[in-house]
Amino acid sequence: MDSRLTTGDRSLPIAPDSAYDWRWMLKAIISRPLIVLPFPVLCVLAAMLVVLLRTDVYTASTTLNVTNVRLSIIRDDAVYTESQFDPTFLETQIQIISSDSVIADVARTADGNSAGEAAQKGLDAAVLERIRRPLSVARVGLSNLVNIDYSDVDPARAAEIANAVARSYLSKLDRDRSDAAEAGSGWLRDRLQEAGPKAKIVSEALPPLYKSNMRGLFIIVAAGAVGLAMGFGAAIAAAFFDRRVRSAEQVQQVTGRPCFGLVPRTGGTASLREVVDKPFSPLWYALRYASVLIGAGTDARGGRLLGVTSVSGGEGKSTAAANLALMNAGAGKRVLLVDAQPYDMSLSTALAPSARVGLVDLLGTESVDLASRITTDPTTGLSFLPLGTGQAPEKAAQMLWSPAMERLLPSFRHYDLVVFDLPPMLAVGDVHAAASMLDGTLLVVEWGETTEEDIESGLRMAPAVREKLVGTLVNKSDEKGMQKVLSPFFSLLTRQRSLVGGGGKKPAPSLKSVG
Repeated sequence: MDSRLTTGDRSLPIAPDSAYDWRWMLKAIISRPLIVLPFPVLCVLAAMLVVLLRTDVYTASTTLNVTNVRLSIIRDDAVYTESQFDPTFLETQIQIISSDSVIADVARTADGNSAGEAAQKGLDAAVLERIRRPLSVARVGLSNLVNIDYSDVDPARAAEIANAVARSYLSKLDRDRSDAAEAGSGWLRDRLQEAGPKAKIVSEALPPLYKSNMRGLFIIVAAGAVGLAMGFGAAIAAAFFDRRVRSAEQVQQVTGRPCFGLVPRTGGTASLREVVDKPFSPLWYALRYASVLIGAGTDARGGRLLGVTSVSGGEGKSTAAANLALMNAGAGKRVLLVDAQPYDMSLSTALAPSARVGLVDLLGTESVDLASRITTDPTTGLSFLPLGTGQAPEKAAQMLWSPAMERLLPSFRHYDLVVFDLPPMLAVGDVHAAASMLDGTLLVVEWGETTEEDIESGLRMAPAVREKLVGTLVNKSDEKGMQKVLSPFFSLLTRQRSLVGGGGKKPAPSLKSVG
């Protein structure tokens, strides 16, 4: 067996998960639909409300053809030619169309417009801005054509204002040419009247028949897309801060040790003898894998002492310990299961309810006679050493893993495998002391409850557990939840069901899960 499973060398032939790659983000999104879905739903509802309540707007358009006529003097006469196209010229005319002088003229001449009345009293900047804001002036492609667009809730008014802007601009051009001609002679004055910027209305604006608002469907779809992006971001953020264990890959990355399997949560309680009642179950396969590694690590000292622990209580470590012992006893090995949990006697109560003496009582004497304290199941051949009830829990905890336990260890090595049901790592002193005396440890992790930080903290506080950690077992996993996290490990394990048709014997009545 590879010595790295029982030494401080943390390297393993396991490819760690990439922390925050696209697979991680995809898992984060798929596994959190309740976080993702509210965002697009709310955005779509808000968009629908906006579409229903918004005011209809109509846009009318007037098109001008704008050119620059140049006056050229040839001998005693003058000719008119269009100058070569100059982009700055057309841009200048566009700015003039939307200038204050043109807009003010429109404001003064707009019939029935309160803005026009106000403009006559002083041309307040706010009045001009109210007319300019719905106005859009832009060149049409690469041509000399300029579109004057005006939007209003009244289609007739939109056309009226668009045409008024065009007429006001044409009037301004005429005035500017007249002013320039005043400075010349009579002959030049007549010719300057036809030179300079020239504009002609190509098409006048008519009251539009259709609304120019952005299409409601597009708004709703865009809002849904934005909401979906927000939902994805929220799910990824939630995954970043939520480090509860939901895959074997997470446990392997934290511990650097193999994950033996994922045991699903069942409708009832798991059995202390499930590997006997339900062969080829996920627990059976997981403990089969663990047994192979543990068995291959048996050394020349004559036996292997293995402790089973968890981060906190209720994660199913006692059930895992009992089934691991049964798995090896069923293979013909001499196996002893030991209740070494002074804070909870559930295992002793379940397997030896009538026993009044046990491990603690043996530690309190000079005797090393294990046989007098052990009960053996004639059906499975498993031997069990209960905790004993002769001492208070606090005194029992102090006696366990004391020098008295070191005196008993040679007696345990007469067995092929001794499985100790240890306290959870919350009892740091007990678990660290136990791991210091044992050959290896197995960590049981509850799916969806235990966090990566919990595991890391527990292993740091009990370094002996970390150094002798054989592997982990993820318990009480949710099969539907596992499918959402896209775990390759889980996908591979689900194929185990196809190895044996029917999946084993009908389960018999069994003891309840403890620990």
